[in-house]
Amino acid sequence: MLSGARSVLCAPIHVEGKPTACLYVVHGQVGRLFGPEEQQLAAFVTTLAGAALANVSERKALVEELRRQATHDSLTGLANRQLFTDRVAHALTRHARHGGRAAVLFLDLDDFKIVNDSLGHSVGDLLLAGVAERLRLCVRPEDTIARFGGDEFAVLLEEADEQEAVRVASRIADHLGRPFSVEGHDVRVHASTGIAIGDDDPEELIANADAVMYSVKGRGKAGFGVFHPAMRTAAVERSTLKAQLEPALARQEFELHYQPVVELATGAVVGVEALLRWQHPDRGMLWPSEFIALAEESGVIISIGRWVLVRACLQVRTWEAELGLSGLEVSCNVAPRQLLHGRLVDDVRAALAVSGLAPERLTLEITENAMVGDSEAAIAQLDQVKALGARVAIDDFGMGSSSLNYLRRLPVDTRWPAWPRRPTSPCSWRRSCRSAARWAWAPWPKASSTRSNRGACWLSVANGARGTTSRRRRRRPRSPPFSGPRVRPDVAT
Repeated sequence: MLSGARSVLCAPIHVEGKPTACLYVVHGQVGRLFGPEEQQLAAFVTTLAGAALANVSERKALVEELRRQATHDSLTGLANRQLFTDRVAHALTRHARHGGRAAVLFLDLDDFKIVNDSLGHSVGDLLLAGVAERLRLCVRPEDTIARFGGDEFAVLLEEADEQEAVRVASRIADHLGRPFSVEGHDVRVHASTGIAIGDDDPEELIANADAVMYSVKGRGKAGFGVFHPAMRTAAVERSTLKAQLEPALARQEFELHYQPVVELATGAVVGVEALLRWQHPDRGMLWPSEFIALAEESGVIISIGRWVLVRACLQVRTWEAELGLSGLEVSCNVAPRQLLHGRLVDDVRAALAVSGLAPERLTLEITENAMVGDSEAAIAQLDQVKALGARVAIDDFGMGSSSLNYLRRLPVDTRWPAWPRRPTSPCSWRRSCRSAARWAWAPWPKASSTRSNRGACWLSVANGARGTTSRRRRRRPRSPPFSGPRVRPDVAT
């Protein structure tokens, strides 16, 4: 460019204060060709050039940042689902050409919602970031970790057989099992992990790992498992059933069966417990264990729970009018999601208003574990329920992990103790009744189906106990209409 040049003007071009390029002006003659005006013009041109180049750099940086945001999780910096699926597809394509297999691990943090609800979302976010850091320690640089949203993570092992995938899952469990220190709290988390190994469709591989994860959760959480084809069938059935819940409510496929509550000393019926059933058009009668968890996941449990409250209260009023009964009480189960929803008090108030049932004749039953983790919000909800005049009971007391000091804070009238492992021994019932009396709770034992168990229940009669009849060989919970809730004295368990 400078060959033949006899005069040259050189002006540096600065971008963000750094010399990045040069402007050259050349001429074939010798003389005073570049005076102050020419130099000023060159400086002006280089300033414009520097600004233009800076704008280009900024645009490039912006484009890169937008591209990163589109493919990465903003909280943890991990890949998102889109990038992860793309990486899985590339790995499977490579293995199809050169051999080998890839593995996908799908992780869901167990009971993470309890951390969010009890310690706040800011602590929850910091915990998720901490989980991401520990996951990075468990894999190789060429592997990919992703956050799919919420408390779900996925790991792609580029080269792995089943044995290697299990080793990584075990390593992850060990790392996550150590307590996290988050804003002064020692938080422990566990994960349910599904493992799928294959060389086919990336979405199917991820779905298979997801199916195993749900299978692990169903077995008690905090573990891992490896995919087999039957799990995929179960996952499809589970997804189908979940999608059918809301239409089932609209089609009135749900029904309530009622189990009598009796005074153990006299056998007199004092109330009923409303038990939800689903009369599925294809699968027949489904019990709550088959669909309540799905209803909670989807949020349909809010609508179902609202329906149960209204229907049960109306049914008791109907029995009063048609059968001449009076003072009959009714108990309804409340799922944890209902308690966290924040509208439980409004639902109770509406059910009482529609039915005309006296508030003190309605009891809401909650499980012990439903209270732990969201304690303040739950207690506030139950305090408001009590302010309406309704009653609150803890179902299966003793099955949860809550401390006695914590339980003493709960606005609870009644507890249904879980049946002891050795039901013929009076010790558990005596301890249960003594602590109930100390806290002014009424222990209502829910008896099982054998005559020997009934003897242990009778030990609590002196403490004013009541109980339900659940001798299912003789008397199952039934749906109305029937001749009123009654029980034979010899089955008053």
